[in-house]
Amino acid sequence: MISQFSKKSPKLMQSLSLVSCRAMSASSPSGFKHFELKDRHKELLTQEFLQERAVELGRDGFTIIHDLYDSETIDAVRDEMDSIISEAESTGLDENAVFTTKKQIEHLSESVDYFLDSGSKISFFYEKDAFDKDGNLVGPLNSVLNKVGHAMHDLNPAFHQFCYSNLVKSLACNVLGFINPCLVQTMYIFKSAKVGGEVNPHQDNTYIISNPLSCKAIWVALDDATKENGCMWGIPGSHKTTPIDYYMKAKRTEIKHQDGSFSHYESSVFYEPENPPEYTIENEVPLEMKKGSIVLFDGSFVHYSDHNYSSKKRHAFTMHMVETKDTVWSKDNWLQRTPDNPFRLMLEQDP
Repeated sequence: MISQFSKKSPKLMQSLSLVSCRAMSASSPSGFKHFELKDRHKELLTQEFLQERAVELGRDGFTIIHDLYDSETIDAVRDEMDSIISEAESTGLDENAVFTTKKQIEHLSESVDYFLDSGSKISFFYEKDAFDKDGNLVGPLNSVLNKVGHAMHDLNPAFHQFCYSNLVKSLACNVLGFINPCLVQTMYIFKSAKVGGEVNPHQDNTYIISNPLSCKAIWVALDDATKENGCMWGIPGSHKTTPIDYYMKAKRTEIKHQDGSFSHYESSVFYEPENPPEYTIENEVPLEMKKGSIVLFDGSFVHYSDHNYSSKKRHAFTMHMVETKDTVWSKDNWLQRTPDNPFRLMLEQDP
């Protein structure tokens, strides 16, 4: 059993109707789990279709479901993020929160605690080119943010309803293959026009560590994702041929006063080993898709994206999950939850 789980979490008020479903507990002899879905999803996501996607994911490391969400649902997700940003603008943001996967530790050096605390919060991270030489933002806030993360699904009612919908639960169990999944991290990724930075080749199991490794993801296209605006690229089959031997970890040491009372934490984020692997990039394919489509992929699938030099934004929303059955959450993970906001078991959450 993974640590830090809340068997029951406070029931969140649902202010935005994205996917309204009620779970059915029945499972078929084959292990297929049935969930009550909307009519349009019921027609598309048949048992045969989902099993085909699961086979494709097992073979290639990823599978795409085109046009899963309608425009109304996607626009509601985007509108909710606009509201979150507007509220944040009124209170101010941490200007040290610069994000880059190319030299992440270098840019985190002034804000390690901000990064580590984001596992339990809704936190904001700028693109590395968000500021000019005088320290001023080069554009509106929503055009220079890299991402917002990492606990929207447990803190924001609209994202809670989207992420814990029966649609997502069905995909988690019947395509990704989870038995008792936990949604540990969500990210709203901006990839804004002109400034949206590249993401180097990587595997998500590097950053989300369980024993055994079990991370898998659902990536939702909130805009059309094309080669022009920095769509994801991936290497089919790489989840089978590229073992995980590179991890990002964190350490927090409690510092006490002479009388033994708590003073502060000294925090660090580091990689083991220090140098990243040399990924062989060949036979790569662009994962181009329309707004409302999704890609589901294995945590060992090698993927990346280029800088968005185009005039078109490429927003996306990512959900990272791990297994909890016979699985241990690594104490070395950078991503940890505070006691007042523990990890939740997906199947126990109301949509």
